[in-house]
Amino acid sequence: MPGMDSRGFTLIELLLAMSISALVAVIAYAGIATAIDSSSAMQSQVKQLRDVQRTLDIMTEDLLQIRARPITNGYGSQEAALLGGNSQDVLLQLTRGGVANPLALTRSELLRVRYVLAEGALWRQSWSELDRADENKSPQSVLLLEQISDINFAFLSATAGGSASPDYYGLAGNAGYWENDWNSVQIATDEVSPLPVAIKVSFNVADFGVVERIVELP
Repeated sequence: MPGMDSRGFTLIELLLAMSISALVAVIAYAGIATAIDSSSAMQSQVKQLRDVQRTLDIMTEDLLQIRARPITNGYGSQEAALLGGNSQDVLLQLTRGGVANPLALTRSELLRVRYVLAEGALWRQSWSELDRADENKSPQSVLLLEQISDINFAFLSATAGGSASPDYYGLAGNAGYWENDWNSVQIATDEVSPLPVAIKVSFNVADFGVVERIVELP
């Protein structure tokens, strides 16, 4: 219509608009990428926390079901009902009960359990046959936790612990009550020692920190 300005955008205006749009897109992408990275990191931390909690729960369940039942291994030697610590061949080995049998099969409710640390990975191994005829028979192995180091078990002796709560003996001032090794069979006298009052486990997980739990035995 006469009198109306019918000019379009100039080339400079178009280039400026495109530059602003590109800048906004870059900023938006950077924000989305940061949000995705933060979400992935959060999911990784949540998974790690879940794995740590699962490991502690499995250990706790095994210890709460402990039985004072030694076994005979495939070499014909007796193994203690509970064996573990810094100077032993394995981190922890025990006999536990309470194994579910929903099909009412003819088998024992007992299970032999062993915890092994290999290349920073913590494994739980188990045998359904307590007195093994073949030591080369592979156990059932389950990976519990990776990137783990400095794992230690400590044992509270019934004679040292008395009737006090294990939490009391977990205090720094009473750390001497905890023993670093345990073998419930005294080889020299062929006697069976009582199980400890409690067991403490502590370990370091990469990017997580030190974890510790005290389990009072039944």
